[in-house]
Amino acid sequence: QRGGNYPDAFNVLGVIYYGQRRFTEAIQSFRKAIEQRPEGPEVYFNLGMAIEQELVEGAGSATSGLTWNDAISAYRKAIEQRGTYPLAQRALGLALIGVDNEAAITELGAYVQQAPQAQDRLQIEEIIDLLKKPDDPTAPIEELGKVPRVSKVAPVRPTAEAVKNKVQGSVVLSVLFCYDKRARVVKVVKGLGYGLDEAAVEVVRRVQFEPAVVGGRQASERRLVKIEFKI
Repeated sequence: QRGGNYPDAFNVLGVIYYGQRRFTEAIQSFRKAIEQRPEGPEVYFNLGMAIEQELVEGAGSATSGLTWNDAISAYRKAIEQRGTYPLAQRALGLALIGVDNEAAITELGAYVQQAPQAQDRLQIEEIIDLLKKPDDPTAPIEELGKVPRVSKVAPVRPTAEAVKNKVQGSVVLSVLFCYDKRARVVKVVKGLGYGLDEAAVEVVRRVQFEPAVVGGRQASERRLVKIEFKI
């Protein structure tokens, strides 16, 4: 029936849309479920996941109006409502990389404590260690497209502000190429401003690659990467 109160149905619909990679519709459905029943930690977790995927695979923040903090807020709400929620704890920790690295370490540590038997415990502990270590100043700075096992890089476009001010050059980023096939920017090592730093971060988030394999398991690695902007 139209106009009814069906939070569970909207959540299920959102999950279906998510599985079809229709992230905009998934976000709308999860938000509708929350609007009808604000107490729902699983729905907040699902919302956070859908927002992340929309930012990585979909239209991006400029078009969608979504930000990385929207996903972080959804994960925090899920944990707040349930208390102990390992999956949301893990998602929050990974989403915080590059936003607040100390908080990321704390949240990922909480995940390992809450789920000591998790299949990816060793990989998460590895990410924690990589976040704690500074970049090697002698490490090479690589072009994103030439990093080993990178298969696809999104188009690199300067911002309107950069074009207007005739700003071009390289943004250098410290990047985690993670075991879960997601690239996460730890920090901007050398920025250009004019919106180019944020544009570089978005390019990295969208990169497609195969993770390194160490000891028969997928592993994470930290590299210095440059994104070249030309006008």
